[in-house]
Amino acid sequence: MVSGADKHECRFGVRAVSPDGKKGSEIVWTPFQTVAYDQPLSDVVADRPVIKPNEEFTLKYLDEMVPAAQAWKLQNAVTGAVVAQGASGTSATLKVAEEGTYDLVVVDNKGKQTIVRGKVKITPEATGAVPQITSLTADKTTVKTGQNVTYTYEGRLGEGKASHGLEITDPKMFRIPGDVQQGKSYSYALWFKG
Repeated sequence: MVSGADKHECRFGVRAVSPDGKKGSEIVWTPFQTVAYDQPLSDVVADRPVIKPNEEFTLKYLDEMVPAAQAWKLQNAVTGAVVAQGASGTSATLKVAEEGTYDLVVVDNKGKQTIVRGKVKITPEATGAVPQITSLTADKTTVKTGQNVTYTYEGRLGEGKASHGLEITDPKMFRIPGDVQQGKSYSYALWFKG
């Protein structure tokens, strides 16, 4: 809706769509409206859901309009020892050597320090992770139609003993209370198997 730090205009559109989703009316747009945006959200998100020891990850403000922080720090949730630090900016790329739970400490552009308890969890290799491909190469750079090409990759498998999924046998039972979601950033991904 808001297109950037210097543009605060938006418009809304609506259209009718047939029940089968294949036909629709033209979009009817409202005139452009100015949207006041003086309270950016300071929510911080990680670039990956599962983090392993000695693996780089990036924490960043979810809202691109938040002014750059003066400092980013991760501290051990039990001992309070600082284990990683990032320079000023709207994001920080960090690496932590040990498994555990870590608090995020952000010093905003006005010098106010905010602590997010347990923001980062470094999990053991044995619990699995998101698969990654770090490089992909082919044995030939040009081929003719019908020729085989062999690809090789380097990466990490996502094997382990943990799952972040749900098995739902009755779709009508899948309900998430509204008060759980209130005031929080969230997303859902669903896969259906027939």
